[in-house]
Amino acid sequence: MSIDFNNMEDMSVDEILSFLDAKRISADKKREEIKKLRSAIESTKIVKRDTFEDVISENNIGVVECDDDFDKEVEFYLSDFLDLKVYDKESIEDVLPSRSNYNYERIVLRIMAEITHDIKDIREIIISDSVMDKDDLEEYKEELLSLTNKRDTLREILLYEEDEIDNNKQNTLIFLPIKGTEEFRIFDELKSIPQEEYAGFLELFESIKNGTFKNIRRFTNNKSLNGAIEVKGHQIRVVFQRLSKDCYGIVSMFMKKTQNNNEYRSTLINRYTEFKSMEKELKEKIKDQDFILKNNQLEEKLFAILSSSKVNEEGGCK
Repeated sequence: MSIDFNNMEDMSVDEILSFLDAKRISADKKREEIKKLRSAIESTKIVKRDTFEDVISENNIGVVECDDDFDKEVEFYLSDFLDLKVYDKESIEDVLPSRSNYNYERIVLRIMAEITHDIKDIREIIISDSVMDKDDLEEYKEELLSLTNKRDTLREILLYEEDEIDNNKQNTLIFLPIKGTEEFRIFDELKSIPQEEYAGFLELFESIKNGTFKNIRRFTNNKSLNGAIEVKGHQIRVVFQRLSKDCYGIVSMFMKKTQNNNEYRSTLINRYTEFKSMEKELKEKIKDQDFILKNNQLEEKLFAILSSSKVNEEGGCK
């Protein structure tokens, strides 16, 4: 059985996801219109990109524990995808995960399923409302055209075969310098972090590095932080923003001891404002391999420091 992408709008979301290798059931009912979908097949491995065939049967699908982390990862990319005002291949690829991301096909197929569902919903609204206001009708038609074009471009991207994909490739972390100095903000912030928290911070940075984004959350309630993203553990946070499909600017690392800490919020806003003032420049600099190499070296230095707590816990030198 194969997927006919030309008639994808006639398929249900369940039918699309039935071509995925089911492993998880979602607990996060993020979108009401796919509530039923979220309690069904969730997952995720397409068998062959050239044929899009799968031999999954209902007998192979078992009820397993929830995968909230995957939902959060999808939401991270889906939000940027839906915000796009254009639908050319390059722009869409910039908001998708890197092809080397182990969840790449899961995420892209999930986005396609949700887009297809939205397309069907809009078509049904247009058909069912014969007395719709002309302006509303035009708005729906524009949204329908936008979603259809995005979906078609997404299909093209998914069907595209790269000659070689480096599955070991990971995201690059970009660190902010302290203006007027040769120092970097992250190492200055590290001075205030207790060593017993190093292992937790290392896990957060590694989750940005490998694209799993532990406990990811966007800042949506503060316009001064609009666009900022955080990964978090117990009382520890790393705030960042995406610069390209595989480069992430590190804004700040800190400990959050209370839910309403005005001092930390004020500091974070200042850090993010500083980052935004450099964002355009950073997006140009990441095209320079020497700049990437420098940040790779900074990353190695940071990871070595954060890994030192593991050595201590195992009885090594302090």
